[in-house]
Amino acid sequence: MRNIYVFYPTQVIGGAELLFVCLLNFLAQHYPKIKVGYINSAESCINELLSERVEKIAVGKSIILPENSCIVAPPHCIYKFSQIKTKNLFFLFWVLHIKESGAMAYCSRLSLENEVKRIQTMIHHNALICMDEATKITTEEFSSSKVEQKHIVPVVLEDYPCSFTKEILVDKECIHIAWVGRLSRDKIYALINLMDNLEKLDLAKKIKLHIIGEGDSKHLIREYPYEVIYLGTLSPKDLPLYLQKNCDICFAMGTSMLEAEKCGVPAAMVFYTTENSSSDCFLWTFKLRNYVLGYEMNLGLIPEKELMSLEQILNDFLANMSHRSKEARAHFESFLIEKHIDKFLQCVNETSYSMEVLKKEKLKIKLGRILRKVKNIKKLKSALMGLRL
Repeated sequence: MRNIYVFYPTQVIGGAELLFVCLLNFLAQHYPKIKVGYINSAESCINELLSERVEKIAVGKSIILPENSCIVAPPHCIYKFSQIKTKNLFFLFWVLHIKESGAMAYCSRLSLENEVKRIQTMIHHNALICMDEATKITTEEFSSSKVEQKHIVPVVLEDYPCSFTKEILVDKECIHIAWVGRLSRDKIYALINLMDNLEKLDLAKKIKLHIIGEGDSKHLIREYPYEVIYLGTLSPKDLPLYLQKNCDICFAMGTSMLEAEKCGVPAAMVFYTTENSSSDCFLWTFKLRNYVLGYEMNLGLIPEKELMSLEQILNDFLANMSHRSKEARAHFESFLIEKHIDKFLQCVNETSYSMEVLKKEKLKIKLGRILRKVKNIKKLKSALMGLRL
């Protein structure tokens, strides 16, 4: 059994960070023979959430790991790995976003053709797993390679004992709606779309929106005629309690949907978009299949008949509040770590993507960058010659 170390340096608390915290804490508690650790920034707030049994390794120029270890990381981290000293080191790359290939291209500063080859190499060595059907499809389309069904390993969560069922509104005169998620470039337009649709509603009840999250795109949000409460980021401990006490229904994407579901608060998915959208399509999270937590509408994973307008979602919620609350909790339970840990460990121990493979890939990356610089220099010289003529 290989030791497991997560490489994901970060300064924020997001879905991926909480996934890795949950995974490592669970392994440390239930698999004492496996050494586990998080390679991270020394000052990261994530370190405070890790149990004492999880080794905290400061990212630096050189890292020493125990023999026979596996590093788990998103694919784009291949361009960020430090020098690692150990014997029998392997890698497992976890696709946690439908735009992972774009992140790789950005980090590498190379062509998409080069990134296709990186992904194909990972797949060839059983070193790439996807979090859901959506990331599997986008990875296959990008790489023109088949990802086996056994390599879908969903986001895993520890249980949150909860007997709460939503039966009445927080305020009978108002619907308290929560948005949970970072106010970052990749999520802000989904939030703005939700807020624009809230403005168009013609309901008997008032609307109050609780925005839980922080980010550098907050300035893109304009003024709205209904009350908006900005709460910033809430800790993993405080978030479920706040949602239960202050919110009736949650709109989100990714693991943020599950944060609401685990405490019995019904959740609806907003669709991923990187630009302003006039769409009025939403989906109850319990209708999602194959562990999908978010995607662009053009993927067509959900039958059109399942999609609902915002007004339809809210009216359905008011008419079936208790039922939707129970369905939300049941959907959350399909992601419990106990149900998926064996598959994850199998993937960790089957990857053949070794340090030798990584060295070859890094050499290809280095040569690719050199060739790109040479091409750019030739283009510049050609342009200068043209100016002289």
